[in-house]
Amino acid sequence: MSYSVKAHNLGGIQSYGESITSFSVALTAAAAQTQRSFTDRVGGQKGEVINAFFGKLNILQDQVFQQAPEALKTYGEGVSEFSHTVQGLGFSKIAHTDKGEINNIVNTLSGPQYDDMIAKKNGLKSLMEEAQEALGNGTVDFTGYEEKAQGFIDEEIKARNTTHQGISDADDALKKVAETGKASFEGLADIIQNAQAIIGVGPEVIYDAIIKTNNMTIERLNYLDNIMSKEDSQMVRAILTDDIEAIMNIDSSKISKTGYKNMAIEVRAWFTSDSKGEEKMNRLLASMENKTKEKVKEFSTNTSKAMNILKNLHGGTMREYEKQNPNDKTSETWLAYEKELNHMNEASGVLAAIRTLKIGSSHDVRPRGNNHYKPDGYDFLYDKRGLQIRRGKNGEWDLVVTEKTATEFKSENSPVDYSKVAVGDKGKEKIYNSHLESGYIGQLEGEFVAEAKKLDKELQEADKEFAETLSKNGVKGLLMYVGGPAAVAAFDTLDALGKVKLSDSTEGGLEFLEEITSGKVKKKISGKSPYVQSAVDSIQGFLEQQEKKKEIAGKLDENTRKFYGALTGQGVWQLKDGEDIVVQDPNVYMDYGSTQRTEELNNQGIVGYVEYQMNMNRIKYVKPGDTAQDVISQRFEGDEAMKEYLLGNSDLDISQMSPDQLQKLARGIEKIVGKNALTGFEMYMSTKYGA
Repeated sequence: MSYSVKAHNLGGIQSYGESITSFSVALTAAAAQTQRSFTDRVGGQKGEVINAFFGKLNILQDQVFQQAPEALKTYGEGVSEFSHTVQGLGFSKIAHTDKGEINNIVNTLSGPQYDDMIAKKNGLKSLMEEAQEALGNGTVDFTGYEEKAQGFIDEEIKARNTTHQGISDADDALKKVAETGKASFEGLADIIQNAQAIIGVGPEVIYDAIIKTNNMTIERLNYLDNIMSKEDSQMVRAILTDDIEAIMNIDSSKISKTGYKNMAIEVRAWFTSDSKGEEKMNRLLASMENKTKEKVKEFSTNTSKAMNILKNLHGGTMREYEKQNPNDKTSETWLAYEKELNHMNEASGVLAAIRTLKIGSSHDVRPRGNNHYKPDGYDFLYDKRGLQIRRGKNGEWDLVVTEKTATEFKSENSPVDYSKVAVGDKGKEKIYNSHLESGYIGQLEGEFVAEAKKLDKELQEADKEFAETLSKNGVKGLLMYVGGPAAVAAFDTLDALGKVKLSDSTEGGLEFLEEITSGKVKKKISGKSPYVQSAVDSIQGFLEQQEKKKEIAGKLDENTRKFYGALTGQGVWQLKDGEDIVVQDPNVYMDYGSTQRTEELNNQGIVGYVEYQMNMNRIKYVKPGDTAQDVISQRFEGDEAMKEYLLGNSDLDISQMSPDQLQKLARGIEKIVGKNALTGFEMYMSTKYGA
């Protein structure tokens, strides 16, 4: 309820609402003349993509031509309703109400004013009785006076409170209309911007990508939903026309976050596919050599951030799948999840290496001549670093870095085109290896640690922003990352209209939400789909656990870190020069298996591991009939809290244990199981959850 409301020019407010409603009617009529529906269904090999594209165009038109007018109409009607309600309460031009003032009036009426009326009645009664005695006849009867007075006062109090409540309710309704209208209009603005950007890609490009080159897939079709700028359009156009080299010519500072999401998805696809994907990645890398190191750094970092978000979403999806299928670790679906995450980790490693190895070109300008202050010219000293990738003998990615230098004698302000700099021979070549190490947790260190620390900080900030978006916006936040601005606009419009029975004009938005959530939204609006909310919860839980693991990594000494790595199997990305680690970063590598190991330890202790060892007859001196719980209880002494954790009966969390607790845990496992217990524990966890 609004505490205080002031409304001026009620007639003007009413006219404003009516004009918006009138405009929405005109817009609806105009849209009816403009909109064209694609109803043909195409068969054949390319039919699926063509039909999906037609569907996307229809949805986009629904949002622009039907949802927009209806959102305007709802907003206009809400504004008019406020004016009608207030005028119906007896106000014609200005309405003002304040709860504090109303309370003061009520207190005056029910307190001092009532007392004053009763006092005056009593005084009048005395006078009347004296007059009666003097006259000798007549009667003085004030029976019911107090009740009538109280009744009149109650009516006045009720009238004022009712009026205040009426104005207040109307004001609250107007505020809701304004808030939902604002969100709806902002979403529609994004939709229109998205539609304009799609036009920027060019219908002929999309047609050729579907019909001629087969570059357009269902997944790539979703790139269109994420286009929010001219630069985003240029990137999608380059991908669809296979003009990979053009990507690095785009102004990377103007590519939106959702545009970089498209780039991350494309890079992920390159690492997932065969040699053709490797060839495309190498073409992109080759084009970086002639761009400034700053531009390459910005591009690779923003793509890395987007890749991290994709991995977080993927981790949440895996967690959700586990909740629904707790014993399914060998199915094709689960193995495909693990394989895709591995490819994303590989891609993240290469993207991180681009920045840490400072790929790209730079130059230094030095004066030349006998007179330092009036040199005859300047030496331009060029440094160019290129990168190519190839599969190494161990199946991991080898990174071939070439460093070339050159010098040119030029005037001070001469323009620089790195692609035209003659560098002569191939330059110096060095081969690194991008390695994913399981069962080991390390801090940031190595030759390129300074640059790695900067990247790590930016990645963590992006993860934090993603987590906060989900926490703050829930389903809407997830839709932004999954479906782009178009999905959020559809959600906002449906939420603003708030209809229980959806009209034809909202069906397009609903279909869009169903499409991006694999049809699991059903006929639900306002974010109440249990599937979507469950997915949000899974992702948030996964992010919280990832954050705990990152926190503990920086708190442990080297010896304790080894225990933690052995127990949880937490992995790390390493850039290696032969056997030497050049740089390593646990935050580049998402180790989902570590998440599963941590959950087993926190929920079941080491009961599963002890049972595994008992079944293999690897624990000596076990009495007949003893269970794993019996063995743990009999052999672990001293710390009751740690014993309960080992038995799976504790609220302790390994990610929050102190170094002393971690060492007690590791020694406890050795005491219970015997020699090489930690090695066996790693094997048990690796067998169960993957290395």
